[in-house]
Amino acid sequence: MHQTALIFLIAPLFLAVAGIPRGAPPDFVAQLNNSAARAAYKKIVSEKTITVAEIDEQLDVWARKFGVEDQYKKYKAGVELSHSQMSANVTSVLEMVPKVNEMLNAVFLDKSKTPAERRAAVRTIKKQYPLASLRKLDFMQKKLARII
Repeated sequence: MHQTALIFLIAPLFLAVAGIPRGAPPDFVAQLNNSAARAAYKKIVSEKTITVAEIDEQLDVWARKFGVEDQYKKYKAGVELSHSQMSANVTSVLEMVPKVNEMLNAVFLDKSKTPAERRAAVRTIKKQYPLASLRKLDFMQKKLARII
């Protein structure tokens, strides 16, 4: 995999967690009976001119004001855990890419093999380093995009 392609694959994962919360509100917000609380939450997370730190501060105040501090803390902890897991998975994939690239290059540069032997070697590499890791990263990106 070329480095440029890898950057385009991994960059959205970090951008998903670097921005302002978007998408559907967390379940505990959506289930609030207080429409003013839901509207205040939406107003805070929709603000485009304040920093993420300011959004966090305002949401802390919002949670205290509307009596949902425990649910908000639990939600924030879940977001942080998901981000940590995603970061670990990205690191794992990045560590395996150079090795896989080296192995694939060796297969394609070895002209002493038949095309069938080359395909078999590539299949062996795919089994050893499954693309499931990349799919897992994509899944985590989508999960994070829903919760933040």
